Parts: sequence; C-alpha cells; structure tokens
Amino acid sequence: MIRLRIEMALIENVPSFAAIAYFGEEEIPLRQVAGRLDRLLNGEASRFIRQGKFSGKWRSQAMIASRGRIAPRYVLFAGLGKLRTITTKTHITRLRDVVLSSLKTSTRNFSLTFSEPDGLTAQYEDTSAEVLGVLLPALAEQPHDVDLVICESNPKRYDHLVETAEEVIFRSKLKSGVSLEVVL
Repeated sequence: MIRLRIEMALIENVPSFAAIAYFGEEEIPLRQVAGRLDRLLNGEASRFIRQGKFSGKWRSQAMIASRGRIAPRYVLFAGLGKLRTITTKTHITRLRDVVLSSLKTSTRNFSLTFSEPDGLTAQYEDTSAEVLGVLLPALAEQPHDVDLVICESNPKRYDHLVETAEEVIFRSKLKSGVSLEVVL
C-alpha cells in the first residue's frame, strides 16, 4: 500500500522519517531545497562535502539527523551527478532510484519536493506528472507499505500537483493500493 500525501508546506515543516534533498555536482555550494535544508541543519551537509564524505556525484549520499531543528527526523542528501550531462528523463529516473535506495535503509516514511535542478529546463507541470508516473509504480512493486509526502508551498503548483496525482493514480493499474490524502 502506498499512502501518498500532498501538503501545501515547505518540506522542513512536514514530519517524516526522512526528507530527500537532491542536487547535482554543479549545485555546490548547495542551493534550492538542498541548500535551504543544509542551512537549517547548520551547514552539516556542506561540511561533509568539504571533508570529502560525499558530493553531488551520482549515488553519493549522506543521511544527516535533524536533531529537532526541522520536522523530518533525517535528511537524505543525494547527488544526481553532472546535470549538464543528464536529461530530464534521467533526472526523474535517478530521483526514483534515490527513493528506492532509501527503502533499503528501512525508511518507509519520507518526504520530498519537486524542484528542477539548475540547468534542467522542463516545466514543473511536466516534471511532476512524469515523476509520479515513474515513482508510484516503482513503489507499488515494493513488498512493504510506504508513506510518501510531497511538499509544495506554491499554491498554483500545489493545485496542479493535486490534479496530477489524482490523474496518475486513477488512470494507473498499480499492483497495490494507493491512497491519496490532500492537506492544505
């Protein structure tokens, strides 16, 4: 069973076991969502990057405890690789792979927000539909229940995201059930 919850909120304000923040090699120093979460965690991810413990390279990841500084208990910072060499489709596939790899760490409750990394130009509407279309079937194949919270603080994007999620869920033929909860 997949419990998909869409919240009109910033990811740092939404309780989950792990928030996923992804970025490319060109986005160091960290920017966008990853940069904001790093600042809220007092620069721990940036310090790990400077120390060489992880980078923006594909499959490079670091799970950092929030210690109550933000609502998620942990933040998984995940590198996507060199953005200038990947397409939007590759970006979406890699995001799916990051989510699936987090399941290997026994994370069953996670949050993310859709942001287009620097250098990729796809429209949010197209990207969100593609991500849901790729991510939900992959999660449905997992042997355990998964709670996924997608955070969107922009009201216009939020409305589109809700419509897209409904369309993807109700048109799909997923092997396991999906519940959709919409939170304002």
